[in-house]
Parts: sequence; C-alpha cells; structure tokens
Amino acid sequence: MCYKKTTIIILLLFISPMLYAQNISDYIWKNRLIILVDEHLETSAIRSQFNIFSKQTNTLLERDILLIQLTPEAALLGSSKKSSIAPTHIYKSLSISEGFKGVILVGKDGGIKLRKPFEVQAEDIFTLIDGMPMRKSEIKRKQGI
Repeated sequence: MCYKKTTIIILLLFISPMLYAQNISDYIWKNRLIILVDEHLETSAIRSQFNIFSKQTNTLLERDILLIQLTPEAALLGSSKKSSIAPTHIYKSLSISEGFKGVILVGKDGGIKLRKPFEVQAEDIFTLIDGMPMRKSEIKRKQGI
C-alpha cells in the first residue's frame, strides 16, 4: 500500500510539470495570437494597447484570437491568467529583440504576420486578419458557402 502511494507521488512530481508545459507552438492551427510586448505590465503603452483590444471581445472570439501580455518576467493570457509559457521561450521563438515595445500578430500557421511598435489600432489588425486566406475560408464555412 505504501509502495503504491510512493509510486503515485513520484509519478506526479515528474509528470505534472510536463502536463502543464506549454510553448507557443501549442496554439498553432487553433488560435491567432496578439502579443503585447513591453518592459513591464504597468506601462501606459501596454495598458492603453490592452484596453483597445479588450473592448473587442466578440471580434477577438470570432477570429480565434488570444491576447497575450508579455514582459521579460511574465506572460499573461488576457488580463490576468498567468501563462505557463516561459517569457524567454516566447522571446526566443518569435525572435523578439531586446527593447522591442509593441504588437506582434501570430497567425494560426505560427508565422508572424505583423510586428509593429505601439500603438496599433484594433481595426488595422482585424482588417489584416480578414484578408488572410485562412480567415476567408473560415468566413465561407460559417456562411455555408
């Protein structure tokens, strides 16, 4: 009996971190990502940009967009859900240069579609997405065409 409990505890210690491990590629073919990058979460630039996008909840959902706030210390999904993706992994996988402050749009295919300094209008991003072949295909499927 004690052996079974010990085995379970050991398995949980080694397997649990792997179950929660994420990387940016986990979102490929599922979501588009809008990543807001700044030195800190409290800067006026990232707050202003977050407010612009957070007012567009239905539009974000319709386009399968996840909003990520990224700093060297943290990656937040939306406004407060801390992501288990290490910020250093995102910086490295998307080749984000030190000191970059702005918006990065990652398509469902994992490619960077836009990298632009703050402030970016939400409508500019949505227009860009709506012009993409994959998005056009999604719209046709929803319309039953």
